[in-house]
Amino acid sequence: MRVSFIIFFFGCVAAVAACSSSTSDGAACIEGQSLRCACTDGRSGAQVCNAAGVLRPCECSGSPPVDDGGVGGAGGVAGAGGTGGVGGVGGVGGAGGVGGVGGLGGVGGTGGVGGSDCPLLETEWCDGQDNDCDGQIDNGNVCPDATIANTTAFSDKAYFLGTTSEGSCGADALQAFWPQLATTYFSGFDCYADVYAFRPDNDQIYYFATFSGIRQDLDPDDPVVLTPPCGDNVGRDFSFDGAGTLHYRCQDTLRRGNGELIAQLVQRLVTVLADGRSIVVRASSVASGTTYAVLDTDGNEISRLEPQADYIGDLTPLPETASRSADGQAAYVLFHREWGQDQEELVAFTLTSTNEWLPVRRVQVDAIGMSQLVLSDGTIFVRERDPLVTFGEQILAYKNDGQVENVWREADAGTVRAHIGDQMLVGP
Repeated sequence: MRVSFIIFFFGCVAAVAACSSSTSDGAACIEGQSLRCACTDGRSGAQVCNAAGVLRPCECSGSPPVDDGGVGGAGGVAGAGGTGGVGGVGGVGGAGGVGGVGGLGGVGGTGGVGGSDCPLLETEWCDGQDNDCDGQIDNGNVCPDATIANTTAFSDKAYFLGTTSEGSCGADALQAFWPQLATTYFSGFDCYADVYAFRPDNDQIYYFATFSGIRQDLDPDDPVVLTPPCGDNVGRDFSFDGAGTLHYRCQDTLRRGNGELIAQLVQRLVTVLADGRSIVVRASSVASGTTYAVLDTDGNEISRLEPQADYIGDLTPLPETASRSADGQAAYVLFHREWGQDQEELVAFTLTSTNEWLPVRRVQVDAIGMSQLVLSDGTIFVRERDPLVTFGEQILAYKNDGQVENVWREADAGTVRAHIGDQMLVGP
């Protein structure tokens, strides 16, 4: 255990800049919890509990106090204790300036228990304190939460994009891996195939191919689907409504069918619901970056998902992770969340048939991997590098019972293995 201490003698101070790195009783901590610690150079810091239940080393915030070189002054004023907490140690006085022997300033006393200590940190931490001084403790969803809500049954399959021959042109394959690994797979696509989708009304496979646009998987050749006025410059993001009508993005416009304009100022098309409502990515109106918005069939924005008021940190939409409910009337989307405790989360929401955005679940992850997928029952998949092999991949399932399971490893795979594509998608 690392110990924080300060040695005092005859008005001179010797300090060792260290911070406490364990709980006071030596017990294991709770993953995601953070505890306040003091640095002997005048700063405050905090420690975050890692997945092993051990507190990480103290991370000190702000800049250490600067000696102004003037006449030796009195010691700094000790910080007042937070609510129910112990006050911070006072700062050391400045040394005397040139032209006279200035004495070292006295050492400030320790603050008393209780009172207000604001601001200590710029953002709220999961430590039982009001770090951002807004009158609330551990607000902003900073503490772990295993709640899963607003889900519907999942009855389809989850697929991953792989290859039957690594490095070979036209060897892409789509194989179901959930709820179990299939023994068959779909293949025979264009050499430049990239992003895939199943058309919901007939389960036909369509895909975006570099240099040619959107193609339909038909033997012997895969015909190109017309996407005016884009042509082969159509966006990689496309989807279908319940009637099988194609929706696609042409630069910053959303179009359907044979080029009908639906809306403008669209950065990405996420998915289209059975009734023709579309979820798109647009610039956020309450924070920097982007967020999700739902449009009606005429392109009017109905509602927008902007959780920044309730979640501290940066939330980035992951538009390729979305899926729909079995009836096509609800959608499920993910945000990648990062904040000042060196933590990452995948945060899931659902759009209901009445255009409400509701929370589904939060999952703490070490990394978000190369691709992700959220299902209607709350299961979240992360496709990532396999840490046990070189260049191998694996798929982790964060299941709706709270358990984490490795559901596919390239090292154990048969014919279909990993490829330069990393998509996961829902299909029949």
